[in-house]
Amino acid sequence: TEYLNKLLLLRGYAFNSTADFDTVRQIKEKLCYVASNIQQERKLAQETTCLMDTFTLPDGKVIKIGRERFEAPECLFNPMLVDCEKAGMADMVFDMIQDADMDTRAEYYKHIVLSGGSSMYPGLPTRLGNDIKDRYLKEILNGQVDRMKKFKINIED
Repeated sequence: TEYLNKLLLLRGYAFNSTADFDTVRQIKEKLCYVASNIQQERKLAQETTCLMDTFTLPDGKVIKIGRERFEAPECLFNPMLVDCEKAGMADMVFDMIQDADMDTRAEYYKHIVLSGGSSMYPGLPTRLGNDIKDRYLKEILNGQVDRMKKFKINIED
């Protein structure tokens, strides 16, 4: 919510009071989503207006929101966006599973459960799965795509 507030400020919308913070939370819950391919989404946002959406503020004013819709949740995958030097969500899940006993890893990949407010973003399970698969292919299978057929992942939300 704080990152979305910062992004909206860059667009020229200032939300400073406690009541405004609740409005930003409502914007986040109504309009934000996780991009399955962040580079493609950024290009689309730059070249078109199809990602633009509107939100009516409590005072009746209507604001337009574009790339902020997918940029705000991006900090879950790239915490450096909010000046945090920790791993992103996909990296944390991947590292936790890979640190587990080898005999249990396959089951962990098949039973990833998302819970909590931020897990409600549309697109989050898809992006998380794709990022984990990409890292698994690169680091575990050394790029051997044909071996990915045996890799099973399931994200329950």
